[in-house]
Amino acid sequence: MSFLQRYRLALIVSMLMLFGFGLRTYVVYVNTRDIIRNNIIEQGLPLTGDTIYSEINKDILRPVFISSLMAHDTFVKDWMINGEKDPRQIARYLHEVKSKYNTVSSFLVSDKSRKYYFGEGILKQVNENDKHDIWYFQARQMRSDFRIDVDTDEANKGALTVFINYRLKNEKGEFLGITGVGLKLDTIAAFIQQYEARFSRTIYFADKHGKIILGSRNHQMPWSSLNDIPGMSPLVPHILSSDSKQPKHFEYQNGKQHLLLNTRYIPDLGWYLLVEQDESAPLAKVTKDLIVQSVIYLPILLLVLLAMVVAIQQNQKALKQQAATDPLTGCLNRHAFLEMIPAWVSKLHRKDIHTQVLLLDIDHFKHINDAFGHLTGDELLVNIAARLKSALQQNELLVRWGGEEFLMFLQREDTLSHVGERFRSLLSDTVFEAGGKSLPISASIGATSWSPAEPADHVIARADQALYTAKNKGRNRVEIASAADALKPAASQPQKNLMPME
Repeated sequence: MSFLQRYRLALIVSMLMLFGFGLRTYVVYVNTRDIIRNNIIEQGLPLTGDTIYSEINKDILRPVFISSLMAHDTFVKDWMINGEKDPRQIARYLHEVKSKYNTVSSFLVSDKSRKYYFGEGILKQVNENDKHDIWYFQARQMRSDFRIDVDTDEANKGALTVFINYRLKNEKGEFLGITGVGLKLDTIAAFIQQYEARFSRTIYFADKHGKIILGSRNHQMPWSSLNDIPGMSPLVPHILSSDSKQPKHFEYQNGKQHLLLNTRYIPDLGWYLLVEQDESAPLAKVTKDLIVQSVIYLPILLLVLLAMVVAIQQNQKALKQQAATDPLTGCLNRHAFLEMIPAWVSKLHRKDIHTQVLLLDIDHFKHINDAFGHLTGDELLVNIAARLKSALQQNELLVRWGGEEFLMFLQREDTLSHVGERFRSLLSDTVFEAGGKSLPISASIGATSWSPAEPADHVIARADQALYTAKNKGRNRVEIASAADALKPAASQPQKNLMPME
């Protein structure tokens, strides 16, 4: 029997317990991951988005309001309508706006003269062929009253600035120019950086075309467009499909990162706010805790498994012994013998061993049972089995073949008749006490030789034939059957139902 066959039950139980432990760990991990994911999706990201949105209303939309006041200021309109005669007046006005509202710049571009005014006078004259002035000619064509651009500020040494450009019109609605203020980009980037550090999230803005407008100083986006971000491209149409302020949730895979994304549209800016978080970061602690628990509990589980395997093995051994042994005599039973005989035969083949087979039947056993009772008969069987066992040598077998029949497989150098007579005499010398009487015991024996090439059921049938002959000749004798005897069984001999050999 192989190792797997011998310890199959123990291995199955061990595997089931280990599987249960692994399944429990996996379920705890999945449940914890889902809780963390739901908290991030339903609370963390939306709350961050709400906070950013609120701060934007305060820090960015305030300049929009300032630009609106400038565009509706009658002084500015009258000064432009009257021919822009004294540039110092508008320069002082723009300087005051910049100082009062703490902006990095304030400006006015006249559509008539194409002059760019700021707090210190005239900066330049805008030109359609100058790439730095493209913003103005795009703003002239815009349908909304204002527009927000991120661009370099020539009045501040090319610093990257968020400009709020507001259309300036006269009372008839005719276009006069563009006015507005600039907000330093680093101010917004620093604010975003604080929230990224606090919540371990990435925050950035994109326009209606998916172009990335702004991120924090710590997370300078390496991509210029949402479509360039690995894994996000399929989501971009859905992100940009709505101008609703209601937040939307997405998930995508960027390399080894599984990112949870919350987006919302900010109509006053015309931008989309994107807040994302890698779910692996908060799961790292959970994973670490589960590993620590596994390190603690797994050895305990293995000890329990070991104890259980030992108990199962002992129980299996006991059950196997019970199943293989005749409960009365302790000999092998017929079923166990038929299971083990193939391996025993294989051993004979390897060693080319010739075996003597004896089938022994206790004479007049039914008379003893009838006269003295079955308990006495059982006691006699136990006594005889003990005497037969005591005469066995190593690697020899004793099988309780039937009610009062014993089958022996012997490996002796003596002749078959001598071996048979020895066991007959062994039982004939037995005096059995029953009901205050001494009962003589005798046995009839059928003996034959077995070569490894012969099937087991053939040799047992031949020994049974010899036993039948011994009984017919008066019992208490040994009859020997050769291989030739098995070819022509006596016509009067009843055929016994032998279990098929495996």
